[in-house]
Amino acid sequence: QMCIRHSALTNVDTIKEVKLSPQYGNASQVVFITGKSGGNPVIWQSTDNGQSFSPPRVTRDPITGTTFPIDIWAVVSDDTLLVGSYDGTSGLVYRTTNGGWWYSAGVVVGNQPLAAIALSPDYDQDGTIVVGSINGWIYWSNDGGASFEPLPVDATSPPLTGSISLALDPQFGSNHTVYAASDTPDKGIYRFIIDRSSEWESIDSTLPGGGSIGQIGLAAEGTLYAVSYTHLT
Repeated sequence: QMCIRHSALTNVDTIKEVKLSPQYGNASQVVFITGKSGGNPVIWQSTDNGQSFSPPRVTRDPITGTTFPIDIWAVVSDDTLLVGSYDGTSGLVYRTTNGGWWYSAGVVVGNQPLAAIALSPDYDQDGTIVVGSINGWIYWSNDGGASFEPLPVDATSPPLTGSISLALDPQFGSNHTVYAASDTPDKGIYRFIIDRSSEWESIDSTLPGGGSIGQIGLAAEGTLYAVSYTHLT
């Protein structure tokens, strides 16, 4: 059972999200929290199941020295994080391998703010990352985030619409299947098989009452779940 005491965090303005390391268990109890401290976007890390936390670690571009907001993020391991941000011109994905003390240079991922990031279940072997934007673009990397290209690679316009949520199949290592959902009303859920599909295939476009998909996720056995909502007028 994870326990986080607010008093364990220092200099807190706001708390945004809490995530566990994929290695979380008896041998590893690493917890990460994003938020703001002193007006800056920061990450806190705990290595003792939330009983105590590091001082806030500011997300800062290593080239410009400016801070960058944490729009999306993924925990790769006890010390490695991927953080997506937007600098007003480009979507950027940063990488840290020391829990947020220092980041590599941001890798450009399109020219719009980023909305979602998902890792392959076999990330340690295949280095696959999929990122979605707020305007229907989807990008992927198979080199751990060193470079990204559109999905499909020949796309010259956004393959979907609206803000994107993403999930990779639990058997991605063998079936290379990615799922995406748009928050555009009645657009539903899509599927793309890397190295096989030429476009995104709609697999569920009928939602009650003109609903939108806010988030999708896959269980370990492959069941796909979606959270839908209806826009009120």
